[in-house]
Amino acid sequence: MKRVVLLKIGKRNIQLLKVLGVLVMLGALIMMIAVLSNLAARVQQLNLATQSVKIAQDVFGVMPSQITPELTIGYLLSPIGWILLWMGVFVIGVMVYKAGGLFLPIEEEVKDL
Repeated sequence: MKRVVLLKIGKRNIQLLKVLGVLVMLGALIMMIAVLSNLAARVQQLNLATQSVKIAQDVFGVMPSQITPELTIGYLLSPIGWILLWMGVFVIGVMVYKAGGLFLPIEEEVKDL
């Protein structure tokens, strides 16, 4: 015999979910800003690498004339992926903030002895 117990988080008088949603949104927003600054730094490095042999050797390990579009796209894809991840976390925070209550189903199995 299986029984499902619903664990309810948040009530009308306790705004726990709203606080949790705001904290998740704030954290995701801060991380998006950090990743955007990282992306800006990478674009700046890329611009400098096309002009300086030393920077191109340090960052990419190739000469400036050997920097290809594939190398450039690969270098910029990581921050873009992180931005998309933190945007998803932000949306989850909005959903938690807007929810009136959160129900977590916990399934337990009861065995007769």
